[in-house]
Amino acid sequence: MKKLLWLWCMFAGALIIISCIATTKTREPPQNDVQTGYPSRWEEATLIQDEFGFELIVVRQNDERWKLQSKTTCFWARQFVGKTVWLKWGPVESFLMNDRGEICEFWTGERIE
Repeated sequence: MKKLLWLWCMFAGALIIISCIATTKTREPPQNDVQTGYPSRWEEATLIQDEFGFELIVVRQNDERWKLQSKTTCFWARQFVGKTVWLKWGPVESFLMNDRGEICEFWTGERIE
């Protein structure tokens, strides 16, 4: 019986640790990890639409909505619809990074009113 109680406590503790990790806010990435040629910095943005990793719509911190067209397929983008990602915006190209540090490159499209 003691072994069963001990096993149950270990299981409950593991669940608590995993839930804390899953709800931890993503940390800001280093500002010099991707050289884009633009003076922009990483900012939090919300990914609100994904067209199979080819075309995305993001909302920047200043509430501007932008269409981004991918240079290559961004396989992880669909998992982050409705969530916060990191955006390095540029007038020609932009970069998105998820909380795992994976980066996708995009052509900066049009601003949506």
